This record gives sequence, structure tokens and C-alpha cells, in this order.
Amino acid sequence: MFIGREEELECLRKELRKDRKSAILLYGRRRVGKTRLIDEALKGIDDQVVIFHEFHKVTLLQNLTEFSSSIAEGLGYPMLPPFISLADAFSFIAAQGKRVIVVMDEYCDLTTYAKKGEVDSYMRTVVDRLPNTVSVVLMGSALKVMQSLLEEENPLFGRFTLSMRLKEFDYFDSSLFFPGLARRDQLAFHAVFGGSPHVLTLLEPGEGLRENIMNALINPQGAVRSYVEAVIEMEAGRTPHGITILSLIGNGKRRYSELEDVIGKDSKGVLAKELKELCSLDILDRRQPINNKDNKKIFYEIADPLLRFYFTYIQPHPSIQQSNPGAFFDTRIAGSLMDFISRRFEDECRQYFLRLISLGRRTDILDIGTYWYDDKYRPVNGEFDVALKVEGGYEVYGAEFISKPFSVKDAKVEERQVMMLGQSVLSWGVISTGGFESPGDYVQIGLDDLFFSRG
Repeated sequence: MFIGREEELECLRKELRKDRKSAILLYGRRRVGKTRLIDEALKGIDDQVVIFHEFHKVTLLQNLTEFSSSIAEGLGYPMLPPFISLADAFSFIAAQGKRVIVVMDEYCDLTTYAKKGEVDSYMRTVVDRLPNTVSVVLMGSALKVMQSLLEEENPLFGRFTLSMRLKEFDYFDSSLFFPGLARRDQLAFHAVFGGSPHVLTLLEPGEGLRENIMNALINPQGAVRSYVEAVIEMEAGRTPHGITILSLIGNGKRRYSELEDVIGKDSKGVLAKELKELCSLDILDRRQPINNKDNKKIFYEIADPLLRFYFTYIQPHPSIQQSNPGAFFDTRIAGSLMDFISRRFEDECRQYFLRLISLGRRTDILDIGTYWYDDKYRPVNGEFDVALKVEGGYEVYGAEFISKPFSVKDAKVEERQVMMLGQSVLSWGVISTGGFESPGDYVQIGLDDLFFSRG
């Protein structure tokens, strides 16, 4: 069953059905669902031949030889002599006089043993010469390499008729993998394991959150453990201080100055460049309150819930301690797990408003983030977990991952905090997984609202 990606699927189908050539860039983290999406998009397109090929980390010549075999298979030939260039391969495809879609998976591997820009230059010639009967889809999971194809200095700059980066599912689409779970439990699973379709298919929701964390993640041989460590090595591991940065942030050092104290200062701005790169790869988020652009209030967070869980609980401890997953969970994780999930619930609440925007249910939101303020009665800073910038001011919301109804007493506390914020705050509310003790004169958002129908 195909889950989620409705907008992406419709966009791809629309582009592939146009009566002209298309050059599509489709990329995203490994196992995020690129191949599954393109397969679904190609269903029902019966008037076009599909040539699908996955490249490997071998020489350009060997890749061309393997590509030639896939071309023969797609066009219905028993075999073809190897093409000596991409231009020759596509000239042959064009000469068939058929409507053809060529899917080139892991295009980044095609460039492994070539000179920088060499393959991209060849591909530019191919795209420029494509007839209106041929379309090409470049796919890849090496984010840095694939993103570079969109940069102005790259030979392929400006050639793509559609560029699409697939990201992990939000809480809503992730929940579709676990229809039998209670909604609060669906949120908890997403808060720990994130939204990778591959990861979600590895879980056993009938066994509960504790057992899945033990078996799939704490266990050194767990399937999710293997996946997350491969992602770390492939993406963060290629940045000199990447893993160190994630380890520090996962354990509370979130400000630039705190990271600099450990990694060291330098005149070339290496740390700043690495943080920027990790943010571009969606490994880190650069956070700043939407109502205060003071650079002193900038901090960094691990963007993906699964990576954050790994660097908070798993990575800091030796593997020998994890040889008994049950004992490790009970001593190292259980006591703070609800706090961890509650913090991630704040992100899920922000995703809720993003979903409202994408569906056209809110057209007035200019920005989404947090709202910081100075407490007038105590020498501390306060924060609202979720804030919306709208025309003329802000809406602020508290995020409460609770099992019991949000009480009238707690609502009064929130209201007193709101009163300190002044006229720039236009309205306030609470998002509660436990519902509400009674109606109030503030916005109340419950589980039914978070999991509203798409219709």
C-alpha cells in the first residue's frame, strides 16, 4: 500500500504526462521512499516506455556497460553493445521514435570515479538535446552531491523542469503506518523513531514503544540501529567534526559558543561552515525565536527525532552497557523518556500548523517557531513552545503531551504568562493530547484536531 506523498505524487504525474521533454531531479536521504514514489507515479502511464537503471560506485565505463543492458531491457532488445558515452546512449533512445522515460537512480554514484563536473557536463549535453518524446529522472541519496546540481556553477544549473527533495514524513503521515495504535501512542512513536518510511516498516507497533526501542534501537544488532548508524556515517561522518557536533548538541550544548568551547576557535570559521552544511542536510535545525532576532538567542537542535534519540541516549554509552537492552532502557532511558517525547511533541505541533498551511486551511501565517519573553516577576526567560507570526502580531500556544485533561488551574497559569506579553500577542491557546478539563476563553486544540481528516 502506498502511504502519503499525495502532493508529490500528483506533481510528478503531471510533469511526466506533459507533451514535452522533462528533466526531473528527485533526491532525498537513503530509504526515504524515492523509488517507491517514482514507481507509483509511473503507474497508469501506459503510452511510454520506462527504462530504469541504478548506477553503482564503479568506473564510468562499467556504469555505461550496465546502463546499456538496462536500455536493451527497457526497449525490448535481447542485448545491445555497450555505449561509449551518455550522449550515444540517449541518441539511440531518441532514435527509437517512442515516448520514453529514463530513470537514472543513484546518479551520484555515476560521478564517483570521474573528474569533478565531468559527468554533469555530459548530462547537460544530453538534457539539452532531448527530443520532446524523451524525459529523464535523476535520482540520488547523496544529498550534498545532488544539491550541487542546482547550484549556479554546476553544468546542469537551470536544466531541470522539476526539482523535488523528499523528506521524512511528519507525525500525521507517520501515523498511517500504525492504524491500530491510539493517537497519543502514534505521536510517541514518531517522537522517538521519526518519519523515515523504511524505519517505520521495521517497527512492531503491537509490541509497544519500550519493546521497539529495546529490540530495534538499543540492541547493537537492531535493524533501526544499523540504519541510523549508516545514515550518520554517510552524512555527518563526512564532515570533520560532524559526529562530535551531534554528540554535543544531543547532550545539551546547543549554542555556538558552547560548541566552540569544545571544538576550539579558529580564524577560518570551520565550525560555522560545518553547522551550515549540517543544516542544509536537514541533520540540524538552526533555531531562533520568531519574535526576537538577537543572534545571542540562536541555538542548534538535531532535526531528525531518531538521530536526536540516538545521540541523547545511545551514542554516549558503551555498547557493552547495551548488551542487555531491557536493563539499559530501565536505567538510562525510562526516567526521562516522557520529557524527551514532550519536547518532540512541540515539533509535532508546529508540523500541525504547517499541514494547515499546505492544505490551504490557514493562509494568514507568515512564520512558525517559538516565542521568548522576559518574566516580569522572576529573573528568568519564558518561552511559548509554538508561535505563529501573523499580520499584526503573534499567536502563541503551549504544547502539552499529557494523559489527563489540561486543567483549569494550569490554564490560569498560562493566561498569566500571556498577560506579560503585551498587545503584540493577538491570541493564545493550548495543544493537549489529554483533552481539556472544561471549555475556556482560549484556543483549545486536541487529538481530534491534530489528526483531522484530509477531506
